[in-house]
Amino acid sequence: PNFFFGSLLVMICVDLMFEWLIDVRHQVATAEYVVVLSTFAFCLTFGVEFGIIAGIALHVALDKFGLDVGKGESLNEDGMAMANC
Repeated sequence: PNFFFGSLLVMICVDLMFEWLIDVRHQVATAEYVVVLSTFAFCLTFGVEFGIIAGIALHVALDKFGLDVGKGESLNEDGMAMANC
């Protein structure tokens, strides 16, 4: 029974990682994708709490430098970003 639940958790984990790290690259801006990958790397390096804080700090820093980090946008049915009015 433990092997079944463990393999189920691994399958869910791999699916979520593929969806949020690979599939999302065509749906977001380049700077926003860098934030996604960096937050993942920070979580692996520093732990979940500090990784998320470092990802937020990177997002704020990139936003202050004027890079497009997807602020104020949502996705339409085709997965393309559209501005909120």
